Amino acid sequence: MMTAETLPLPSSGRQAGALSSELIEDGACFHCAEPIPAGLDLTVSYRNEARPVCCTGCQAVAELIISGGQGDYYEYRDSPAARPELAADATDWQAFDGQESVDKDGLAEATIWIDGIHCGACGWLIETHLSAIPGVKSVGVDQQTGITHLRWSSEYVQQSMLLEAIAALGYQPHPLSGSELDESLARERAAFLKQLAVAGLGMMQVSMFAIGTYFGPENGMDPAVERLLYLVSMLVAAPVVFYSGVSFFAGAVRALKVRQLNMDVPVSIALLLAFGASAVNFFRGEGPMYFESATMFVFLLLAARFIAMGVRHKAVDAQRALLPMLPDAVIKIVEDGPAGQEVSIPRASLQPGDLIRVRPGDAIAADGIIESGATTINEALMTGESRPRAGHVGEPVLAGSGNIDGSITVRITRAGKDCTLSQAADLLNRARLSRPRQVLTANRVSSVFVACLLVVATAVFFYWLPKGFEHAFSATLAVLVVTCPCALSLAIPAALSAATTRLARDGLLVSRLDALEVLPRISCALIDKTGTLSEGRPGISAVRLNASHPNAVDKATLLDWMAALEKHSNHPLAAAFRDLRTATQAEAVSAFAGQGLTGRIEGRSLKLGSAAFTGDASQADEPLILADEAGVLGWVEVVDPWREDTVTTLRGLAAAGVRTVIASGDHDQRVQQAAAELGISFAAGELKPDQKLELLRRLQSEGETVLALGDGVNDSGLLGGADVSVAMAEGADLATAGADVVLTGRRLGPLLMLLTAAHRCRTIVRQNLSWAVAYNVVAVPFAAAGLIGPGLAALGMSASSLVVILNAARLAKMGLRKDLAPAGDAKERSGEPQPQPA
Repeated sequence: MMTAETLPLPSSGRQAGALSSELIEDGACFHCAEPIPAGLDLTVSYRNEARPVCCTGCQAVAELIISGGQGDYYEYRDSPAARPELAADATDWQAFDGQESVDKDGLAEATIWIDGIHCGACGWLIETHLSAIPGVKSVGVDQQTGITHLRWSSEYVQQSMLLEAIAALGYQPHPLSGSELDESLARERAAFLKQLAVAGLGMMQVSMFAIGTYFGPENGMDPAVERLLYLVSMLVAAPVVFYSGVSFFAGAVRALKVRQLNMDVPVSIALLLAFGASAVNFFRGEGPMYFESATMFVFLLLAARFIAMGVRHKAVDAQRALLPMLPDAVIKIVEDGPAGQEVSIPRASLQPGDLIRVRPGDAIAADGIIESGATTINEALMTGESRPRAGHVGEPVLAGSGNIDGSITVRITRAGKDCTLSQAADLLNRARLSRPRQVLTANRVSSVFVACLLVVATAVFFYWLPKGFEHAFSATLAVLVVTCPCALSLAIPAALSAATTRLARDGLLVSRLDALEVLPRISCALIDKTGTLSEGRPGISAVRLNASHPNAVDKATLLDWMAALEKHSNHPLAAAFRDLRTATQAEAVSAFAGQGLTGRIEGRSLKLGSAAFTGDASQADEPLILADEAGVLGWVEVVDPWREDTVTTLRGLAAAGVRTVIASGDHDQRVQQAAAELGISFAAGELKPDQKLELLRRLQSEGETVLALGDGVNDSGLLGGADVSVAMAEGADLATAGADVVLTGRRLGPLLMLLTAAHRCRTIVRQNLSWAVAYNVVAVPFAAAGLIGPGLAALGMSASSLVVILNAARLAKMGLRKDLAPAGDAKERSGEPQPQPA
């Protein structure tokens, strides 16, 4: 999403392709570029010059924009604005007041769709204008779709005022809901299918008539019948070209208005030439006619675009899969009222700290921690893990997860826009909005290619003209059709869209598409230990009793007393005892920072903590010790266990030629011990955030391409400086982590899937680009030489685009779980560490 703070317009220079104020043609409206009616004399003052406008609506909007200090909009837009009388209607905006939701900060928020947004300048204009309204807190505009997110204080402004302000700028706002998005996609698909159906039926009919015109005259067909076939062909081809092909003409007009060339330009030229020349020849009664070529061109190109639309809709579905139908109402447990009182409240009213009950079969409404009960949790939506897991007291649960078979209470930690589910959707949206360097380069190349194509087509026409107009025209038309740069334009976006869609299904959210380009070059993985390689949740690994104590206790009693004391502590080690249910109450509990706890249970004065704190000189400082006045009662080993697939993931990285380095803030002794257990050759402990970043810079200066993996808290600098950053969703707020990729599950294995996908995506991109270039290199000479007719050229062009799209679609179906990233592209190393089981 763009924000008014993050999308300033350039202060100097002009963006390539921008529609600056000087580029508006004479006699056209300064605001909307429409022709000015004869005799009308309306102007606005812009930078001390009078600029003509076509109506009072454009005059009012332009004056509003300029007087509001947003005149730079006219320098950096890349298409004309919409005319106000076309964009606005008599909608009663007040009807939408009260329909907004309320976030955790008490601010009203709404998502709307704005029609008429054409470029980044439009988004900047809307954001700047609305942000100046008192009470508006944030405005985010997606310039690709027009979807806009608003947050405001309802004490100062109402939704109707914001909608009116948008309409006053010449744009049409539409409050949006999930059902409306479904309807929008359905309408797009339905309209496309109508155009495709008309093109398909028309192509088949015209092709049948063409067979008669090809072979009829040689077999005695009456000239009147032949002429009738041509007439019917023209009548059938007309709706195919001018109805089914209208999107090509519209795209070409928009591009030419802003002095740009896109692939719609040669397509439109080819269609108009083919149909226009054929119609002229029909009325002349002589010369070739290309009605079947024109209809075939439209149908095949639409078919390719329809498949591309399907890939795009699947990407939207992948994003929306992260936002399922959560319960509209939740059962909140009233803790400050009568015991056991429960009330039903709207999900939007949930706040961190609330305690809710989740019944079997319900979806969990927000992120939280299980406080009581046990169940089975289905987290396939977020983590990609198809197997349900057991959910016990103290374990975190994510919004959107399914509660299968047990009644539980959940203490809410993050709700609304802050929950992992909403942030995951934001990450996917950020990825969709990003424009990788590869795509930008391909777009520039495509624009240059179109210009060269038009030059080549012109040269071919004049080269063959001495041999006859008809021959020259046919060769030129074939060149225009066969070289349409659709495949080149689709080569990279289709692959990236398919790859990110596939990764999202396995719990990998790619927020920066450039990462997929860098990942195949990764040679070193710099990984945090606690909370990344390990679970980040301590657990009890061993219990030892002091049998020589005069009042010895059994194991159950030892753990029960420890749990009773730890209930009063916020120390990370206390989490190891949260799963232990105890009714025992500890009295007079006191905490000593960095040492331990004291308290009384059943008349005994107890100490719980380190060896130095409890006075046990026989032990190292690692075990957690419980002692009373008579001595030590027992020792408990508390460890942070490795994630279940840490070892296999490290082995997979080594197999892929990626060196692993641990960078941790934990005690160096424990870090070195962990490295030895995992077979990692280099590890550094007791690192502060700036020291982690310094280690990263050193590795990069040695020629390493570094992937950083952390929890996003004290690793924020590390993640920000890495060539590719991967964050664990459990660790930090996803919205501020800024990672290139987020692992939404509790497993590290998807990291190998990410490497595999990146390698395969690069392979697919190279195949697509190679195919697109090779096809044109081979096809252009044949078309220029007159060896390929327009009909065959249309078939070849569409086949080229379909090959690219279908090749990219293989990424969405690729099997990743059983594969490791190829080692051939990474740096070969001798003596690569082989992780051993911890």
